[in-house]
Amino acid sequence: MKKGQEQLAATLFSSIKMHSPILKIFLSDHGRTGFHLRFRDAFSEKVRFNLEKNESFNVSLKVPMKYFLSFITSAFLGLIEQ
Repeated sequence: MKKGQEQLAATLFSSIKMHSPILKIFLSDHGRTGFHLRFRDAFSEKVRFNLEKNESFNVSLKVPMKYFLSFITSAFLGLIEQ
């Protein structure tokens, strides 16, 4: 993992840990309807923005960006929910 990606992941997980009580509420079955979708979309957009800064990554990507973003977003949300 490149240094910038490591920093992004560390910042993300630190923020999740700090806000975990409220995230647990919003991401639970009793959370506000649609929050999960908005959270997913915002996270996906942030990941896309950071990936697009790395031209060599975009050139070497073997699948459409939307599929890669879906995979990464689902993985991170699964970790958060866990």
